[in-house]
Amino acid sequence: MGGCDGVPATIDRKHGSSALGSGLSDANDINISIDAALARAGIAPVAIENRPDGSRVWELRNARDEPGELIVRVGIPESEGGPIPVEMTCRIGRFGDPETERLILESAAKRMEQLRGRGVYRITW
Repeated sequence: MGGCDGVPATIDRKHGSSALGSGLSDANDINISIDAALARAGIAPVAIENRPDGSRVWELRNARDEPGELIVRVGIPESEGGPIPVEMTCRIGRFGDPETERLILESAAKRMEQLRGRGVYRITW
């Protein structure tokens, strides 16, 4: 995974823990829900990686060009065609930014809920 201008980006966090969140989603709504949440928080996605274990990792940058990371783990629905459980871990900035991390996780979960079972739905924060 590379950063801007072909320079490898590193997550160089120093202290603190990541924020945790969860939600239920239709499979095709996860990425667009994350995109909406990041836009709401003013966080730029730099790259996305689909890992062999099925998790998705977003490399992020805030307005101060500090690194961040959002990891999304997708579970197995309880019934065929049912909503998919989603677990998220977010870390923003070198020392953490709990307010922004919480905003991203809560916004993503809310957007997944808004879209679940629907083709479209206007964003209402």
